[in-house]
Amino acid sequence: MGARRAAAGVAAAARALRQAGGTIDAPASAFFVPGRIEVLGKHTDYAGGRSLLAAMEFGFSVVAVPAPGREVRILDVERGRELVFPLEGAAGPARPGWERYPRIVLDRMLRDAPSLRESEGALVAFSGSLPQAAGMSSSSALVVALFLALADRWGLEVREGGLAQGPALLPRRGPDARSTPESRVRLADYLAAVETGVGTAGGSEDHTAILCARPGMLLQARFRPTVLEAAVPMPPEACFALASSGVVAEKAGAARAAYNRLSAEADEIARAWRGATGRREPHLGAILALGPGASARLERLCRDEQRARLEQFREECEALIPEAGRALAAEELERFADRVARSQALAEEVLGNQVDETRALVRIARELGAPAASAFGAGFGGSVWALVPEAGLEAFLGRWHERYVERFPERAEACRFIGTCAGPAALRIA
Repeated sequence: MGARRAAAGVAAAARALRQAGGTIDAPASAFFVPGRIEVLGKHTDYAGGRSLLAAMEFGFSVVAVPAPGREVRILDVERGRELVFPLEGAAGPARPGWERYPRIVLDRMLRDAPSLRESEGALVAFSGSLPQAAGMSSSSALVVALFLALADRWGLEVREGGLAQGPALLPRRGPDARSTPESRVRLADYLAAVETGVGTAGGSEDHTAILCARPGMLLQARFRPTVLEAAVPMPPEACFALASSGVVAEKAGAARAAYNRLSAEADEIARAWRGATGRREPHLGAILALGPGASARLERLCRDEQRARLEQFREECEALIPEAGRALAAEELERFADRVARSQALAEEVLGNQVDETRALVRIARELGAPAASAFGAGFGGSVWALVPEAGLEAFLGRWHERYVERFPERAEACRFIGTCAGPAALRIA
């Protein structure tokens, strides 16, 4: 299913390039870049915490070919939009919306590799199958897709010292010595830093899932710095039903202040620790890693209104995620579901980032027989996943959709219900 969707997306992008005057017979750089599911790890990555993640079978297909002149033309196939970015000079301020993502990628590449200003231009087209602004990491997937296509076109890779001339960043459809876990982690961290250009105080869980996930597996990782801790097998014949609520969860838009508030709360607690102890731990994850004594002292340093946020972070990272991973690996779905339910409760009661629609989607999924369901992403809208048998996926999605629209008829046009297995990371098609 995922391979057919990726191939169809690449074909659509290739057609758009031909219509725009591109020559597909020229060496082409083509990639498929998935969205991600945050199974657990609500507002944890930017504070040095853990996440449990999967890649989707939906995402962006992108194709880039050489173009005359010194400019980059980027075509959005679905929406018929185009952005032209001159390599030799400033392109002017980005308008709100999708343009900010190509611009931050190109600005950063030109800053880190100034010789690109003398390079041959590129014509890039992308086609996406991800619900937009739904908490499925469409913005990060677009950033990764555009970077991979352009870096491959110009022969660049991310090394310890930044951008440099090098081999292809990702292999064609399989293992390759040029694409090690270490190189993918380095690339994920680099692109997470690039995306901070939209003004979101985020971490790198999205980029790590997109670049490091494995098919049929959940990825457990810790962040700042990124460490891939475990690959957790999905239960046999299980997959994810996904519901996009239709409530926009655009981190670069109206919800940015609410998202950054949760990030700032975690940072304020860490600053209080550094001020009281004279130590240099940069975030909550590093402080809690010092052991129970540090954890207890940190709690005493918190103001009353901060303690619940600290406990949510500590429980999610140190208890719920490791325990859920072990339960899933042992196919103990009841124990897994218990940990997931606790994570959802903490999101509702402590983070305050759930809306009526996501709460209802979780409840309806459980009523329909899903052993586990949870909201995911930044919150303040967005999506919910439910673990279901693959054989019953379509029937479950239909019932879930019907019940949801009965409850929220005003979301009927904007909501979307799809199914996916735990898919592969980004890969090079051509």
